[in-house]
Amino acid sequence: MHVNETYVDLAGRLAEASGKIVRRHFRSLSGVGEKQDSTPVTIADKEAEIVMREMIQVEYPDHGIVGEEGGNTLQNNEFVWVLDPIDGTKNYASGSYQFGTLISLLKGGTCILGIINQPVLKERWLGVRGQPTTFNGDPVQARTCDELTHAWMYSSSPDMFRLDDKKKFARLASRVKHSLFGTDCIGYGLVASGFTDIICEDQM
Repeated sequence: MHVNETYVDLAGRLAEASGKIVRRHFRSLSGVGEKQDSTPVTIADKEAEIVMREMIQVEYPDHGIVGEEGGNTLQNNEFVWVLDPIDGTKNYASGSYQFGTLISLLKGGTCILGIINQPVLKERWLGVRGQPTTFNGDPVQARTCDELTHAWMYSSSPDMFRLDDKKKFARLASRVKHSLFGTDCIGYGLVASGFTDIICEDQM
């Protein structure tokens, strides 16, 4: 499948624009609140998503948008952008670098491009359907791991697992070489770059 380069270009500009906002508010002690489900939300989450939405609506008004903070618009259209301005908000709010901005574009329900952007460290993974994944412009690939006992595994938090899932996770963690926590979306980038092997999350 050929992916229009103008979509890839826009995704990169979305990452740049949102990244400026995320960097500006990073390690600020103000602007942290809570959603109705008691999970944290920051002013950076809200401002970054607003900017990305505005850019998409100007260039592609017929594209849908599914946003972590701003809800859904035209989500049944052929092209739909999925935005999470800060994946790992708890980490971001506590001053940790283990967070990122997630940007993806779906065509007919199939993801055709995706970005993990860590704007403070200026690290960016880009995946485009039919093309090699890149990290800061250079091709990367996952590593080969033939044995579970050789695998390195990341999860966001041990507290995310409940009941039977917690037992299943414990069995898996006991079999891998190393079980680590705290990367959120950055862990997926580390898999793509060949630095770790497994991401295990609740309900995923």
